[in-house]
Amino acid sequence: MFTHQDLNFDILRQRAFNMRWATLPPDVIALTAADPDFAACPEIRTQMKNYIDGGVFSYGPAEGLPEFRETIAQTLHQRKKINTNPACVFPVDSAAYGLYLVAKYCLNAGDEAIIFDPVDFLFKKSVESVGGVPV
Repeated sequence: MFTHQDLNFDILRQRAFNMRWATLPPDVIALTAADPDFAACPEIRTQMKNYIDGGVFSYGPAEGLPEFRETIAQTLHQRKKINTNPACVFPVDSAAYGLYLVAKYCLNAGDEAIIFDPVDFLFKKSVESVGGVPV
């Protein structure tokens, strides 16, 4: 559970431009989803710093780094008791792309998909982008 102490509102207002904190008046609290409003955990920050210190920035494999996929599979097993083969883990770089891939895999043109309200606009856009009909 996160508390106000976990949020750095000043940094959020400086950096979060995705129709969120940086675009809203200071007295408005953004209730939209997508961008995390909390700081990355120390382990992630350390690994990002280590990566930066390597000085080489390039694209990784399209299917994700093998050690990342292995970690995801292990974490799913440890936390959720879900046995997952790392070869079946497909990381994506955004919720929008993940939703699009699910819609593309599951829907044919003209298929209907139930979209609950209220919901992030990406659900509807993902369904429409593959020819589905949001209901």
